[in-house]
Amino acid sequence: MLPYTTTPASSILIEFLRNREDRINVLMIGNNPHSLSYVYNLLFAVRSRYYFPDFCFDFKDAIGKIAKARPAVILLDDSMDFAQMRKFTQQLKVHSRTRHIPIILLKGDNWNVRVLDQVDDYLLAENLNPDILNNSITRQLEVKTQQLA
Repeated sequence: MLPYTTTPASSILIEFLRNREDRINVLMIGNNPHSLSYVYNLLFAVRSRYYFPDFCFDFKDAIGKIAKARPAVILLDDSMDFAQMRKFTQQLKVHSRTRHIPIILLKGDNWNVRVLDQVDDYLLAENLNPDILNNSITRQLEVKTQQLA
């Protein structure tokens, strides 16, 4: 007979395995590791959903990760080059395999009013908390689900 444990780690694993179909892959793209780690921690603070974030620090790597991981949502930091962001989001919204992926832009401040047409939502980083982030992701996923139906 195999021994079993009742440690907190095994209970977390059991909960993870039970709810693995509820997990949501999130791709975070930005060039500021500090702000991306802040958003990463906010995603893990959400208890109602299981977010699995992944990072990219440039758009070339992002294309490969999108093809491989198939994220449900993309969080894009506005500290990236504006022309490259515009080109990247246009490519995503044109391609049939990626046009359904919601893109949420994380704005560092409200001073710069540049707008990307292909972005589904904007969040101001200074007001960001787990509830606001979760609500935005949930809302965008529901909208995309309704559009695909």
